[in-house]
Amino acid sequence: MTTTTSDGLLAGAPGPPAARTERAVPASVTANQDADDAVVALYAAHYQPLVRYAALLLRDASTAEEVVQD
Repeated sequence: MTTTTSDGLLAGAPGPPAARTERAVPASVTANQDADDAVVALYAAHYQPLVRYAALLLRDASTAEEVVQD
């Protein structure tokens, strides 16, 4: 019979290697992080052109920046 400690390791077994000290992250967390990263990349890629376009439409640069941020 094997026993495990509260952190899920086998009792008496050596700990994880130094490079793998992080706990496993659930797939839903990584999927959410990937989605967040995608939105950040999309925003960064299109921010300046959208501000220029909004400034042309609104004729006010500060309002254009606020509109694009929203």
